Amino acid sequence: MWYSLEDACYEGLWTENVVREIPVGTRIGLPITAKLKDGTYRFVSEANVVDYTDSSVVYRGEGRFAVRYYADEKGFDQEGVAHTPWRVLGSFKDLNALATSDIIRRLCPEPAPDVAARAAKLRLTGV
Repeated sequence: MWYSLEDACYEGLWTENVVREIPVGTRIGLPITAKLKDGTYRFVSEANVVDYTDSSVVYRGEGRFAVRYYADEKGFDQEGVAHTPWRVLGSFKDLNALATSDIIRRLCPEPAPDVAARAAKLRLTGV
């Protein structure tokens, strides 16, 4: 399994470990990628986290994980209409299928035109 600790950033160090060797209570940030014994890959992630709490997981031992919400570890109440993010589990036959998957992008709305224009400008200028 490959993961980063809860407070690490995507660009930080990633840990490689066998699931049952992860210390109980370890807080793991998403995404998580795992290679199974049969050579297939799984990942756990989330998409479209807008105006809603993102999550991580805590290793409980014996191959079990629990979701941890940053806003409130015990969960929270929501009144009125709520647009919740996607919690995503992916299953892939090989690493190429995982790396080329666009499921996260497809679960997120298109960026606002001004955001897309700024991103395009940055790509063109190399900033």
